Amino acid sequence: MKKLLDYVNEWNPNNNGFNYEEYLNEANNFKDWIDSSITKRIEDGEYIDFLYENLLTHDYKKLQSKLKQYYPYFEFIDYDNGSFYIATSNINELKRDDKFRSIVEFYGYTISEWTDDKTQKSIFIEPNESKDVTDYIYKECHGICYHVCDNKKLDDIMSSGLRCKNNSYRSYPKRIYLYGTKEDILEDDDFKQVINKIKSPFNRHGYSVLRINLRDSKIPFRFYKDTAMKQSGAVYTYNNIPKKMIKKTNFSI
Repeated sequence: MKKLLDYVNEWNPNNNGFNYEEYLNEANNFKDWIDSSITKRIEDGEYIDFLYENLLTHDYKKLQSKLKQYYPYFEFIDYDNGSFYIATSNINELKRDDKFRSIVEFYGYTISEWTDDKTQKSIFIEPNESKDVTDYIYKECHGICYHVCDNKKLDDIMSSGLRCKNNSYRSYPKRIYLYGTKEDILEDDDFKQVINKIKSPFNRHGYSVLRINLRDSKIPFRFYKDTAMKQSGAVYTYNNIPKKMIKKTNFSI
């Protein structure tokens, strides 16, 4: 089934090929998953403007409320900036549940982690669109941020730059995860906490910390809050980073 989000992304005022009737029919398929106020506006023909404005920014409480209707046994544990955990023992069943995934994606969220071990059974949900923190990186951090990389990938990064790729420890769209700080990186305890979270005990190559200098770049970088990390400096970007902006630090991990 084609998602409403796909129709919204296709739409623009000059697109004569947009099929409003098909769009409305598709919207009706989702009526039992969305609030009555949205349903009313769809019926009144205001579906384009309303969904274009709100589809990516549903409040996470609305998503939780809708999930609770279908999965009353869910226990929600709020995390940060709209992200949250679902504590449940039905991990394998939910991985095969198309309805569960469709509801999450319709509300503008992504299932980024499945944890199923002796100590924890949970699902981590993150919003697709998080807070824009571009001003924080340029004004507060003076256009300097850092990236932690596996030493196995270091030579490739130094020769070709950082490119948006799927993350190895989270199931999420292609991004580059970075860290911005107003302090000396060696004295930033929050940064050390971020490193401890992403480090793997199975990594035999070790890690390096790269310094990214954005000050003289003409690339229109945009940065967004990484909602899986509570530390304020944890951000991500969808822009590739050229090698000339990257320098290896002596930060010891």
